[in-house]
Amino acid sequence: SFPTRRSSDLIIFIVALVVFLVAAFFAVRILLSYHQGKVFYEDLAEEVLTVPSEDEVVTLDALQVDWDALYAVNTDTIGWIYVPGTVINYPVVWSGEDTVYLRRGFDGSYSGTVEWGCIFLEGKNSPDWSDANNILFGHAMRNGTMFAPFHRMSNNGTFNTLRDIYILTPEGNLHLKTFAYVWVPATAMEVLTCTFETDEERIAFIQDKMDATLFTPNTAFPAASKMDTIFSFITCDSAASTGRYIVYAYVFDSTHPGITPAEPLDPNAGSGVTADLIDGLAITSA
Repeated sequence: SFPTRRSSDLIIFIVALVVFLVAAFFAVRILLSYHQGKVFYEDLAEEVLTVPSEDEVVTLDALQVDWDALYAVNTDTIGWIYVPGTVINYPVVWSGEDTVYLRRGFDGSYSGTVEWGCIFLEGKNSPDWSDANNILFGHAMRNGTMFAPFHRMSNNGTFNTLRDIYILTPEGNLHLKTFAYVWVPATAMEVLTCTFETDEERIAFIQDKMDATLFTPNTAFPAASKMDTIFSFITCDSAASTGRYIVYAYVFDSTHPGITPAEPLDPNAGSGVTADLIDGLAITSA
């Protein structure tokens, strides 16, 4: 016999209800994971990092990290990243592979559905920060955490208000200044270059980023030839993973014995690139 109209409507209702409940379950699971990750990293920062109060000037000596406490949680720890004025205040790890910490938190927790992960150094990089280009990855989380502040520079114009980045390591601390902000397609593998055969190749690489920047630094910065060490902070553009935003920074000050600041400043820097290319990219925010 064939089902009646009433029984057919009931079946459709039950199927729709099941679909709704499953979707609601995963939505709640994602929101809970976001909250748990946010709280975990906030508590960790409060426990292991000492920073100056809001009315004090941030100095490298004043930024102190309890490395033993971090090692007790994760032996892959190699540093800490702190960006004043943002939520970026996280440990940095290195495993030699680029997939390990995509969905694995600092404490080893793993999520197959939520890409929270941890801030990590490119696997090809040396974990002692000795490469010419040190590349750090972080997700642009929709709740504004991890590297989301770097992603949101694309449409809220905060590049020149967030010029200072601090990388803290067991050997010494680094004060970085940003000099470029670029968008590249996900297929652009050259941005993952860590070392260079010659000084000319390194200079050309850095100059290319200066020329491609979406926003111009509002203060003078060193010429490309003066930057022996740079840092690349890479995050997704949330446009179906079709591209990446990258913040580039040079070493402004250092207490790390193996890394020296880039000097002197280029008096002409800051005026060579004025075009804001972001309108032509048609990229939406997360």
